[in-house]
Amino acid sequence: MKTLTRKIAALAALLLSVLALASCEQQIVAKNRIFYEYFDTVSVVYDYTGGTQADFDATCALVEAELAECHRLYDIYEEYDGVTNLKTLNDRAGMGAVKVDERIIDLLTFSVEMYELTDGNVNVAMGSVLSIWHRERELGEKIPTPEELSAAAEHTDITKMVIDREAMTVELCDPEMSLDVGAVAKGYTAERIALMLKERGISGYVLDFGGNLRAVGEKPSGDGWVSGIRNPDPLAPDAYVRTVMVRDAALVTSGTYERFYTVGEVSYHHIISKDTLMPADKYVSVTIMSPSSALADALSTAVFNMTPDEARSLADSLGNIEITLVTADGEVTVIS
Repeated sequence: MKTLTRKIAALAALLLSVLALASCEQQIVAKNRIFYEYFDTVSVVYDYTGGTQADFDATCALVEAELAECHRLYDIYEEYDGVTNLKTLNDRAGMGAVKVDERIIDLLTFSVEMYELTDGNVNVAMGSVLSIWHRERELGEKIPTPEELSAAAEHTDITKMVIDREAMTVELCDPEMSLDVGAVAKGYTAERIALMLKERGISGYVLDFGGNLRAVGEKPSGDGWVSGIRNPDPLAPDAYVRTVMVRDAALVTSGTYERFYTVGEVSYHHIISKDTLMPADKYVSVTIMSPSSALADALSTAVFNMTPDEARSLADSLGNIEITLVTADGEVTVIS
């Protein structure tokens, strides 16, 4: 029931975003297809090409096939017949190398790069800590104790994940460590699919995987897509803090309003600081616009744990991203 409720909420937010876009460009009627089965969210494929239904159906079949396969491979909660996935890898921590699909090798290699780029502010090896928060969020009764979190944090050393691309294996050398790719998997999958479509000469599509937008190319007119960045304050008169033009790029937002639970009168969201092991408290939302959905997804979590100056330094070093920070008092900072 909680999963269904989250998906309904995600669809409602998605429709709000689509309505905002449509109000600016009512002449555009896009085909769309919705998938509910993957990554515990609502995924939508939009076609702005004006092409045939048959072409749209064929493209959606390509998208769904890759989306479904990545969902199974990157799942840390469920097993699937004939699939060695991240749950398999976590279950075999400390038991030696595990042969895996190349898409797992690629995702984890990218994750190490993001760890190094962000000084550890996004770390897929934090599964031991994040699983505790996940458990308590599902129960909704209390928060983890500092002692429990500190003990789990002893098993988050990403260097104890050994990737051997030649042998196509991954080994988790610490038997108590586990992987959680929630900060990277959707965006990485969206980017894989976007590049797959572009290799086939397909443009004029928008992928929306749980609010992670990836525009594939541009509209036949040469325009991009206007997208609103949601206002985290539900009582604010404006639904969006700003709008941006997205053309052959990704727009990803992480927010405290996405996944949280309340104990007493305090809300605890899902983005956990590596330093405090508690929900990060600098912002209520972080939005990244980048040519890569994979990069945007990873950075939307990493920047949550950075100061504005650190975020600006990161943006300057990359040179091709735009960051929108929103604080609890409604202050909006744009870094580009």
